[in-house]
Amino acid sequence: MHPILFEIPSLHFRFYSYGFLLVLGAIVAVLVSERIGPRWRDLPRPCALHIGIIIVVIGSAGGGLTQLLVQAVLDAGRSKVAFEGGALTGGMGVYFGGLVSGILGVAIYTRLRGLYWWPSADVVFTTVPLAYAFARAGCFLAGCCWGRACDLPWAVTFPASAHARTGVPAGIPLHPVQLYGALASLLLSGFLYLVLRRKGWGGQVALLYLFLYGLIRFLLEFLRDDPRGSLLGLSTSQGIALVFMAGAATLWPVVRRLRLPPSCPRP
Repeated sequence: MHPILFEIPSLHFRFYSYGFLLVLGAIVAVLVSERIGPRWRDLPRPCALHIGIIIVVIGSAGGGLTQLLVQAVLDAGRSKVAFEGGALTGGMGVYFGGLVSGILGVAIYTRLRGLYWWPSADVVFTTVPLAYAFARAGCFLAGCCWGRACDLPWAVTFPASAHARTGVPAGIPLHPVQLYGALASLLLSGFLYLVLRRKGWGGQVALLYLFLYGLIRFLLEFLRDDPRGSLLGLSTSQGIALVFMAGAATLWPVVRRLRLPPSCPRP
């Protein structure tokens, strides 16, 4: 656990691992989108860059707002959110809210620029898992979003200082579920890239992402042990993941029948 990369005591400044990896992941995702958009889907380079920035800015704002709203409903005492050094250090449930707000932001942008929404979304959602992988690695370094106890060879044990900071059980071997999520996200991004190169209709990659991410999140939640709220016997995130999966499965035949062009027109 390395929650703080470095600090300057005289200036009361701390540089947090989670915040650094979150920003780094966003930059990597934007740069990759800017590269593969023009190459594979005829998404103009400036538009790919603009869409990436929109997702980072609007997604971050929407995610933070969602976390605060969820806490108010579920009881703030069970899912602590702390802002330290400007970085959100707890509650990765913000991802769902950030994803929805980012989608809305991109929808508005593509409408204004005369781009097709679904092909644009295909490029974006190929790289979103990259940013998420970095964020999950940040969770591991911060000591949040921890897993259940296990006796596997790769189990991780957090020190007492981590317990004082985030509440993670100290001295107990746990599933490194944060790293499971990071690895699954990297594999998902690679798979979606292969689909992007060969897809036959606009929206195919985006809907695959929504379904597969929901499935991955739903399964990994069984290995988590941090407080996340409950909904009909499932964690709140599992409930939302099921909604994403159901929505993607419902839209798949509808969007496929539309036979939308796989590429974007140049604005």
